[in-house]
Amino acid sequence: MVRKGLTFSAGIVAVMAGLALWAERAIPNDARVALHYGLDGAVNRFGDKREAISVLWLMVGLGVFISVLMAVMARLEPRRANLSRSPRTYLLAWIGGLLTLLLVSALMATSFVGEAPQDPDFVVRVILGATGFFILVLGNAMGKVRPNFTMGVRTPWTLSSDIAWDKTHRLAGWVMVAWGFAQIAAAALAPAPWAVAAPMAGGALGMGCVVVASYFYWRDAPDKKPR
Repeated sequence: MVRKGLTFSAGIVAVMAGLALWAERAIPNDARVALHYGLDGAVNRFGDKREAISVLWLMVGLGVFISVLMAVMARLEPRRANLSRSPRTYLLAWIGGLLTLLLVSALMATSFVGEAPQDPDFVVRVILGATGFFILVLGNAMGKVRPNFTMGVRTPWTLSSDIAWDKTHRLAGWVMVAWGFAQIAAAALAPAPWAVAAPMAGGALGMGCVVVASYFYWRDAPDKKPR
């Protein structure tokens, strides 16, 4: 599992590094590029070429950090046998996260270079839609995650009862699928401020309810460990 994850990670990070090198050569020295967007999709900060390239290499560094972190966490997991029984979900979280990061890097690089229109609303909506799809797909696999300390909804109650863990993650899966669909729909249809704020607020509320539900699942579970 870890070897496969590192193999895919190396390829994705290499593409991100290639985008950064391409942008470094293609961006004019006097360019002024959009670096940050507000919740309404409007640009609220511009920068020069040096800052733009720094952001792209920061994304590469973040990709490396995530890859190393996921590999190390899998190796140090106390319940590694359980984690190894959930390889699809772990790799989905790992590689899916990196692919989302790659998409963001590609959008930024093409926007910086001028190969894509610097339309803030379009960029924000594409990123929202992609992350919504990632949440949806991850939610579809969440119910298959076995109890572990590395991935999933890890509350004192889910870690004290396998039954509570299973029920909580089935619920979390449904919440994440609904969240993902809602975010995709918002990215396509909602006005700019709501396209960002509404899915984030709804997702946070939904996952908060999952955490609360984990206590009640634990309270009624016959296999719960004493506090």
